[in-house]
Amino acid sequence: MRAAQAAYARLGAAVASAGSTPCRSAARPDAWHEDVGAEGAASLCAGCPVLAECRAYAVAAREPHGVWGGLTWSDRRRLAVRRRAEVAAAV
Repeated sequence: MRAAQAAYARLGAAVASAGSTPCRSAARPDAWHEDVGAEGAASLCAGCPVLAECRAYAVAAREPHGVWGGLTWSDRRRLAVRRRAEVAAAV
């Protein structure tokens, strides 16, 4: 979990320097719940200044809920599986 903690720290620093992010200034915070509006949330994430840090944290932490970094849980899972396969192939 050290990777997740480091990714969380990077995300926190990025959010602090960005000031405003779509998820923090949303009129409907529940829009980031997959069952409410994953597509809409993902489109808002596209212009977020902390997209990369958010996505990296969610993948490292295996965050099981909501849209993070423009990705749903199933998107993040596929990304993690693909990354593991690439690492294994490089060895």
